[in-house]
Amino acid sequence: MDNNNFFNFLQQGFRVTIGATTVFIETLQDSQKRQETISQLQTQWDELSQEWAKKGEQTEEDARKMMDKIWNKKSDHSSADPNSGDVTTVDVSATSAKEVDSEVKNLTQQIVELRRELEELRN
Repeated sequence: MDNNNFFNFLQQGFRVTIGATTVFIETLQDSQKRQETISQLQTQWDELSQEWAKKGEQTEEDARKMMDKIWNKKSDHSSADPNSGDVTTVDVSATSAKEVDSEVKNLTQQIVELRRELEELRN
């Protein structure tokens, strides 16, 4: 990371912290401002939680489809009659198996993170 970019990142973080603190103090001091801020946060959280739920649903569906494909390939391969001359073989290279494993782990981690975020929003 470039030193200038790092400094800008730190400066931006500092400004965000000061701005958030200022809004928090103003909110505590003014009851009307407090109600506006709470209402605004609730609306944003509701929108974000709906967006995250949709994304989580899509990720879960994608993971399920991928796992179904993997299981179907295994069951197709194992259900072939070894006595018949019509045996289906599936050639899976080591790199594609690693890619599938990596993608499954990635999707699983995304599901875990989305569930954690949803749980935090519920609380």
